[in-house]
Amino acid sequence: LRDVISSTTTVEGTDTYLLQSVIAKECEARVALASVLWSQDRKPEAERELGEACERMTVLEADVVKRQAKPKGIQPRYTLDGSRPDPGEFSCSRFKKREFLRQL
Repeated sequence: LRDVISSTTTVEGTDTYLLQSVIAKECEARVALASVLWSQDRKPEAERELGEACERMTVLEADVVKRQAKPKGIQPRYTLDGSRPDPGEFSCSRFKKREFLRQL
């Protein structure tokens, strides 16, 4: 997971929605990695990964809200892997709710 996560932090492009989707998936990977690390009793590392995921989700959500206030162009009706939620539709606090986790 660490290799995948590190490769996503250098992605560049002009398709904002696609970049937001990459960041959202990176955050999901960080949460998954944090879970694995926690189960291995590597709690400081797990907390770092979860903290980074939460920070990036907060920034992503703020960016999505800011962009929604502007006039919209055509938005694609797909995500990277066909799953939902869309970028900005989830936050770190939602990962603490069992119902949200079941929907993922």
